[in-house]
Amino acid sequence: MRKDLDNEISNNRKEFDAMVRVMEDLENNLNSRLSKEESIDALLQENNKKVQESLLERDRAVRRESTLLKTIEKLENDMRTLSADLDYKHNSLCEGIKNKHKNILKTKETEISEFSQKITALENQVERLDRENRN
Repeated sequence: MRKDLDNEISNNRKEFDAMVRVMEDLENNLNSRLSKEESIDALLQENNKKVQESLLERDRAVRRESTLLKTIEKLENDMRTLSADLDYKHNSLCEGIKNKHKNILKTKETEISEFSQKITALENQVERLDRENRN
């Protein structure tokens, strides 16, 4: 009977040792999985932080783009207004110069006409005096 008990104890010890090894393997496996889970959680948090930063940067870029587009639109409107003003001033100056020169031409034409009449009158007077001198 003692031998049976020793065999049973030996078998129980072997089973116990086997169970301890299985439990240690399971514990190692669990620790490994916990370690992986922790690293995955850390990586997930880091990635979430990067995603949030990217979203914030995108929002800032969109606002900056919107501001720049408004500035460009305002500058384009200013350029159109300036161009129209310059065209108006240019046309006004050209019109003023044309009118001034027209008036100068009219004045010169009037002077020429008056001189022409005086020349004609003086030529007539010279011819008359010439005739009188010959007579």
